[in-house]
Amino acid sequence: PYVHLIYRQQGEYLLDKGEDSLSLIYYNKSLKSPGINLGTRVANYRDLADFYFENNNYVKAGKYLDSLLYSLPEEGQLTRKTTRERKSLDEVILFEEQIQKNDSILYLVGLDSFAMVAYFETQIQAKKEKALAQIASEKKRLKLPFSKESNTAFYFYNERLRVAGKQAFLSQWGNHPNKDQWNRLTDESRAIVSGDTKDNSATTGFFKDSPEFYIGQIPTKERVIDSLKKVRNQAYLETGILYKESFDNTILATDRLEKLLSLNPNTNQKLNALYHLYK
Repeated sequence: PYVHLIYRQQGEYLLDKGEDSLSLIYYNKSLKSPGINLGTRVANYRDLADFYFENNNYVKAGKYLDSLLYSLPEEGQLTRKTTRERKSLDEVILFEEQIQKNDSILYLVGLDSFAMVAYFETQIQAKKEKALAQIASEKKRLKLPFSKESNTAFYFYNERLRVAGKQAFLSQWGNHPNKDQWNRLTDESRAIVSGDTKDNSATTGFFKDSPEFYIGQIPTKERVIDSLKKVRNQAYLETGILYKESFDNTILATDRLEKLLSLNPNTNQKLNALYHLYK
């Protein structure tokens, strides 16, 4: 019953010693402890939010503040203070997520066809292995249904095990309709079953977890790619200004603004970046 406190104290001790990565392991062990009480959970989320904020990872800090708010009562001074703190991160989180998303898409756009296939094959295999490992781990935790000590629900009533099983199935077979002999249906047959013979991939939701499916989602039209670049560049500018003026973080501000200048920004974006770098 006290393991959550022991893990938390170990995390605090290691954090104070500067062993950050090991400290985070113990904080997460504390959060995952089955007997954790509300006070320890709130204290863990507060410490983790502060840690990531101090280390300039405002996106992760925001996620832990969200978890903290979820654990706190709806009313109260601490809740109001935490809500204000979280709202102060709204803009920077929005722009950082735009940067991450658009940079990722544009990275894929820049790959040749062979590199794209290899990239998605690696990702799909990693996702499949993770799902299978999760199934194996959960099965070990399940006890026999006729055991007197059994307190774990059957496979289909175990939410985590079901989710992992669905992911493993999706990786192997794709998303199929609930019909007899589903594993023998061709793409054409699936379209007929759904009543759509024109563009079954876009409207029916049936897909195979394959490189071809994901490659088909990558934009190819120049106007779409140009729009992604424009939004991404503006997000770099906005985060640079926010880090400079709202967070007084000149290191991150300089990083974002100099990165923008390397991405062929438009004239207005370039002038703004140069001005704020000069300041």
